[in-house]
Amino acid sequence: MNYELDIIIGDEELPILRAAGLNITIAKPVGDQPPSAIWLTFDPFEANKVQWVENYGIYASNQSNMGHGTVISKISDVFPATDGTNYTFDSSATFNVAKSGQKPGKGVFAVENQMPYAQYPALTFGLEQKATVQGKNIDPSPINAAIVPANFDVTFQPIVTVFVWLQAKFTQGTVITEVFDNWVPVQFTGSTTKQTLKYEPNAGKFVIM
Repeated sequence: MNYELDIIIGDEELPILRAAGLNITIAKPVGDQPPSAIWLTFDPFEANKVQWVENYGIYASNQSNMGHGTVISKISDVFPATDGTNYTFDSSATFNVAKSGQKPGKGVFAVENQMPYAQYPALTFGLEQKATVQGKNIDPSPINAAIVPANFDVTFQPIVTVFVWLQAKFTQGTVITEVFDNWVPVQFTGSTTKQTLKYEPNAGKFVIM
């Protein structure tokens, strides 16, 4: 399905936000966990439009320290990935569809870390997703990050919810392990494929219209 998020900022507030160097920031949770990576960041305008399709990819990173503020660097990915499929990642540093083994359920993505321990004791895996911001196509960007030891597996089940807020410090693809006080969860449930937010200066955050 195609989803759209419209974000409105008043002409009085916009110059203040831009002077402060604040960016519109969007993150997506995976499963029942809070967001763990910044999906999108971009300069604010009076009218902002974000669009995406619920297609996901899987990425791998050789980073093993994923503390707050770490920028994810991908070494391999597959986009789009197929849900209900078990992928392997081995010494060739590529993703392959597993020929055997139990498959995850619909809407779930699974990865087996088969990279030899001697090469990398652990790798980081996660989902990635494309978007269109202000009409510009954005390449697949990480939406979460999970450290997976060698010979372990991991599953990811994304949901159609986004968290939106303003901040100046972090860029797209940055790991976040803390909750932002001013982020606002926006759910797309049932037949709802479009939501509109407006910046409320008295609260310092966006509100759903």
